[in-house]
Amino acid sequence: MPGGSTKKTCPFCQNILFCAQKICAHCLKEQPKRLRFEKKLKRFDEKRGGWVSGRKKNHNIASIKDEAIVLLEKLHAIGFKPVLLLGKETRKKDVKCEILTPRCTLTAYAQDYHDKIGTFYEYLCEGWTQDSTGQRVAENPEEERVTLNQNTTGRRQRPQRARCQRQAPCRWRC
Repeated sequence: MPGGSTKKTCPFCQNILFCAQKICAHCLKEQPKRLRFEKKLKRFDEKRGGWVSGRKKNHNIASIKDEAIVLLEKLHAIGFKPVLLLGKETRKKDVKCEILTPRCTLTAYAQDYHDKIGTFYEYLCEGWTQDSTGQRVAENPEEERVTLNQNTTGRRQRPQRARCQRQAPCRWRC
């Protein structure tokens, strides 16, 4: 609403909502998400090739990683527990994986799972068949397509899994 109000209008039913509401209480429809963010991504997609070649030409790739580490620290300062997984193919066609976290201490139990996450991520990177624009590189009908979406509701969502093929219940709560 004009004038800097803390209320907005639902685009579907024209009901007045508070700005923080994600779902309209009247029509129960999810409110549109961050148009500004989507416009930024679209603009970046348009200039992606020039941006990448400029970074490589000027040897500024490490500065992007430094910015990511600073962002992790900022997220940690406001209460998040951020982890950034990075994987890159080397000249020898191996995959080098790295886990970035803010400055923090982990228990031995947490460190063990931190290492396991790194191992799982290495397997994920080995099977990475998409380029960064989302276009499929290799079409294999037997491959399972995975799409990751951002959860903006703040609530934890359980992943949808296929049912276990075992006859008896297993320890993984399938």
